[in-house]
Amino acid sequence: MRNKAFNSDMLLIARSARGLSQEEAASRVRGLSQPTYSRIEAGLRAPSLDEVEAISAALEFKTSFFFHPFQRRQMPVLFHRKRQKLATRDWERIFARSEIRRICVSLMMRSIRLTQKRPSPPLLEPVEAGGTAAAVATALRQLWLLPRGPVPDVTRLLESAGIVVIPFDFGTDLLDGFSERVQDDLPPLIFVNSRQPKDRLRFTLLHELGHIVMHRIPRPEMEEEANEFAAEFLLPQEDIRSDLYSTSLDHLVLLKPKWKASVASLVMCARKLNRLSPAEYEARFRDLSRRGWRTREPFPLPDDLETPRIVPQLIAAHTGPLEFSPDELVRLFGVEADDPESLVPPLPTAPEPKLRLVISN
Repeated sequence: MRNKAFNSDMLLIARSARGLSQEEAASRVRGLSQPTYSRIEAGLRAPSLDEVEAISAALEFKTSFFFHPFQRRQMPVLFHRKRQKLATRDWERIFARSEIRRICVSLMMRSIRLTQKRPSPPLLEPVEAGGTAAAVATALRQLWLLPRGPVPDVTRLLESAGIVVIPFDFGTDLLDGFSERVQDDLPPLIFVNSRQPKDRLRFTLLHELGHIVMHRIPRPEMEEEANEFAAEFLLPQEDIRSDLYSTSLDHLVLLKPKWKASVASLVMCARKLNRLSPAEYEARFRDLSRRGWRTREPFPLPDDLETPRIVPQLIAAHTGPLEFSPDELVRLFGVEADDPESLVPPLPTAPEPKLRLVISN
């Protein structure tokens, strides 16, 4: 890597992505003691070329990966009660895997510009929009000129505003997604767990949109605010009110294809609209559990719904107009094509996106 410096941040990302402790990683690197490895990862010692190659072989990344000039971001603050069950090491691994994808997207966007159909999401605290997160959701729907009623495809909507949606398997069900606002000339990024069903995914995407819009600084109440934002954006109370003339589960499941929301979300919406008493609300959730719908609901949404298009189009632009071969993309990313973290070979062809990619000079 002539004229490039070894980046200890990339070593930390690589190790964390493999789910290894520093001791475990050092034990895999031939000819390197743990104290020496520790100093290299801390940026206190520059490795020799032979040592870089040994590290590369042990962690199964290309040597070029460790010379990317990117800094590791601060891990997002998580307050959600369910996420407290997630082991710190597992969260560090998920975050490191997201960092690899962020870096790959950033590398591709050096030569490609995204054009948007809608304004970028603004920064708007609840206090600035009537005092509630639901009011922020209503304001954003108005800014984006959305018609009343259901959102046909949340992913496509977010991409039309320049937000990049990146799904991958988190390896656990304890975390649905997390987001990052603009950094390093990148648009906002939302990382989502591909394990979740599409109706839950739609809520997760809007939950993270709420964070992007409302939360400049993390605070304990931000998870409740993001949930309130997502619920109102997905199921506007004034629009869905007339559909909730019945709140039986048999009726709510018939509303699912129209609103593309989970039955559980529809039950919660009915409670907010006072169509259910507290006792009836609890009874509905007991019934959901009895039917096994808390884990898997009937009538799943179509597989082709909520399919991200930006990243496949970035790949297609590189392998098409920019004439990158798969091997050249591997060298660009520093990640082998058969690696679980790789964006190569190209993802399955997606329908033409609302965003247009323009090759920059």
